[in-house]
Amino acid sequence: MKLHGNIWKFVAVNVFIALFLWIISTPSVCQDSPSKASLPVLIPMQGIPDIVKYSSIPGQGRVEEVVFSPDGKYLVLSVPAAIILRDLKSGEEKILRIKTHFSSCPQISFSHDGKTLASVFGDEVVIWDMSSFKSKIIKETPYTTVVDLSPDGRTIVTGFLELSLLDVTTGKKVKTLMKEDKNSNYRHFCFRFSPDGKFIFSARNNEIVMLDTITGKILKTLSGHKNNISDMALSSDGKLLASGEYDNGIILWDTITGNKLKEISLSKILKASYEKLDQEIGGMKVQLKYGIFSICFSPENKIVAAAVAPFTFSWDEKVRSNTSVVTIDLINDNIRVIKLPFCCALTFSPDGRFLVTASADGNVLANFWDMSGYNIKRNFIKDPFETTQEYEARVKTLEFPYSFPVYLDKSQYDADKGGFETKFFINELFIPVEREKAKEMVNKSPDSLKLTGKIKYYKPETLMLDQAELVDMTSGEKYPVVNTGLVEKKEAQK
Repeated sequence: MKLHGNIWKFVAVNVFIALFLWIISTPSVCQDSPSKASLPVLIPMQGIPDIVKYSSIPGQGRVEEVVFSPDGKYLVLSVPAAIILRDLKSGEEKILRIKTHFSSCPQISFSHDGKTLASVFGDEVVIWDMSSFKSKIIKETPYTTVVDLSPDGRTIVTGFLELSLLDVTTGKKVKTLMKEDKNSNYRHFCFRFSPDGKFIFSARNNEIVMLDTITGKILKTLSGHKNNISDMALSSDGKLLASGEYDNGIILWDTITGNKLKEISLSKILKASYEKLDQEIGGMKVQLKYGIFSICFSPENKIVAAAVAPFTFSWDEKVRSNTSVVTIDLINDNIRVIKLPFCCALTFSPDGRFLVTASADGNVLANFWDMSGYNIKRNFIKDPFETTQEYEARVKTLEFPYSFPVYLDKSQYDADKGGFETKFFINELFIPVEREKAKEMVNKSPDSLKLTGKIKYYKPETLMLDQAELVDMTSGEKYPVVNTGLVEKKEAQK
């Protein structure tokens, strides 16, 4: 009897195991339920946009310069006779201003540690302590229009007719690096300290001089521009310099050798983007040329962005509406042009995710553009010198945060299933949302709802969005996202 009992136990256990395996391997009767689906959310790589408008800062006023504090806490906007510090986490704003009869927008510069902000209000250099927001005015000549703060925050370079170094603590002039004859045509339009503070690059008319900060000796002269240089930027490692002129030209320089690495003419590229603009000067109609008003590097030094606008002495509606932003990928020479009215200043966020463009249309102070697509596409492309095995080993380790704006309307809500049905690239998605909350989400701005997750490699030319969630940026609430099928497969079956 004991033998038979053991046999029956053995049979019972095996029947139970077989039944269990059958249950978990058999399609559920509720397979159509969105909560049971587990398909990956796929994204064709060519479908990822390079630049996506992420959000805007509403407000009235003309912004002529925009920078981030080094820690990324503040976005700093230069407006007529004032500086706006916007706390990006809380949204709170602080206005910095001094008593001045000048209504121009101050030029601004941070020390690398973010503790000091230098600015020019008319003919006065003003130093701000970023912990107390107290200011100190350093009297300067009427010819001072631009400043740059040394990386250690101890010295300021100022100039126009005279290129001088000032001590931040005392306000006294340390030395004069260069002095131009008032009767000559030479002027210093913009200048930058090298990241280590050892050198100063100054745009002197249509050439750039590289000076030793201690001796003032000219070490190199970079010549190549036909017109006066309007703005320039140094890469974060100081090895590259990008300069723009008042006629669409951008030159990329090697600062170590002084050699010209690349020359980019935007005239032909922008010709199709603009209508013919002219201005009456001295009773004669003159066709306006487009100039580089602002230029900057991305933090990883792979992208140069420039704000391009008509070069004119007026800033009327006709001129302001014909501006644009140009991005140049230095890796693959890809150039993107965004027709963006009322823009003459831009900057990258310290983490490189956002390009911020300043605005002067009276309704928006700045726009945030998500640049994630640049990094995603560049890193998932196979290098010609990379073997297939090396490529696959590399890309399978890559992971990028991703965010995409979503717009939901009431026609997408299925009350029986209790959620929104929407499409995302080649995917059909289901987002379970309780009915009353769904009513609040309908017709919300794309700035408010974001589909987020992590981009990973899936297969050649196809990526996967892992840990997909819908995030309500206003409330911070998150909702699961389920892929119920692929659009192209379902359409092929019909």
